[in-house]
Amino acid sequence: MTDNKFDKELEKLLKGFIMMDLKDLDPAKIEGTIQGKWNSIVYITGGNGVIQIDFDEFSALENKIFFIEKYKVWNINKTNNLKGYLVQFTDIFYNHIYTGNPN
Repeated sequence: MTDNKFDKELEKLLKGFIMMDLKDLDPAKIEGTIQGKWNSIVYITGGNGVIQIDFDEFSALENKIFFIEKYKVWNINKTNNLKGYLVQFTDIFYNHIYTGNPN
């Protein structure tokens, strides 16, 4: 028999975590969809492009990792066969995983 309270807590926690392949990311939907309350980690595994974070531009090259704080405005453009991963998490997820406090 499953613990319904546990299931609800796990479901709430998992809503605070996203991982996706950059090839599945629609650049037109970045703004407003995955920004805001999300802390983001972008790991580039191949190709190249440009990541704009607020008003700064950075070269997105193989083996680079970008840590982007929540509420930062960012976009990926000028891509040339860019490959990699996007990991996003909320403060609630971070607090629960690293401190054990679900609030």
